[in-house]
Amino acid sequence: MTTITNVVTAIVENRRHYAQTDSEITELIRTIVDDDHGDWPSLIYVCDRPLTADNSELPGHQLRVMVEPGTGYGALNWFQEGSDGDARDSFNPHAPDDAPRILFSPHSGTEFRQNAALPIDLIRTAIDEFIHTGQRPTCVHWQLAEWY
Repeated sequence: MTTITNVVTAIVENRRHYAQTDSEITELIRTIVDDDHGDWPSLIYVCDRPLTADNSELPGHQLRVMVEPGTGYGALNWFQEGSDGDARDSFNPHAPDDAPRILFSPHSGTEFRQNAALPIDLIRTAIDEFIHTGQRPTCVHWQLAEWY
């Protein structure tokens, strides 16, 4: 069993989940991708400690994941703070014309662009890459974000 040195904190349906071992990471990714979370995005952070309500200072990066398990699609948003800050949405150069509308924020009702829709298996791969590198996943294409 492999253990990563960093801790993954994911906020799923406004509840914090933590993962560090391979089995914990596999279960966390399954929960994020395969379960229906209604209109709630999952927010994923990788840093040197679990992010709790008591130490809520967030790292300078975030991967936002919205999935629509019933459609087989989801979308990603990457945010990086600082002087080299960046905000990107996933980009699917082959998005089908009938790709589902994917909500970005339940608070504002904003949606991802239709070309941000990715097959769920690619969403799963991107989350795994982010968890193991802490960097914006390279397995997907990106475009400038409309929202962050």
